[in-house]
Amino acid sequence: MSKIYEIPNNIHIHTAYGDFYRKMRDEGLIDQFHQLFTYACLVGLKENNKSEDKKNNDIFQVHNIEDNNLKVVKGIALTMLDVDDGKELIEELIKYADGGIELLKKDYENDRKLSLNKYIN
Repeated sequence: MSKIYEIPNNIHIHTAYGDFYRKMRDEGLIDQFHQLFTYACLVGLKENNKSEDKKNNDIFQVHNIEDNNLKVVKGIALTMLDVDDGKELIEELIKYADGGIELLKKDYENDRKLSLNKYIN
């Protein structure tokens, strides 16, 4: 069984898609960036899509993620990923979140809405 690694609360979450996070918040589709981040992690993991793009936008710190949401994302990720510690885990989650954002962004650009149900089945 995988160890549930501790991720320090002060780690900053970075993304290549800060503009998309802001757009989703400004349009009222999310209240907080961490909500979109955790969902995007799950989408990226489910679709096996991760992004290696440069993450140059600091959007929040780990302590902003609701504990239960972080536990769910970590639990799912650890069944799929081979990581050695919490730092490596969060680095992978950030890549998968940006991969999920790529998919959500594409959907949004095509449909002008955020299709959250599309990835839940």
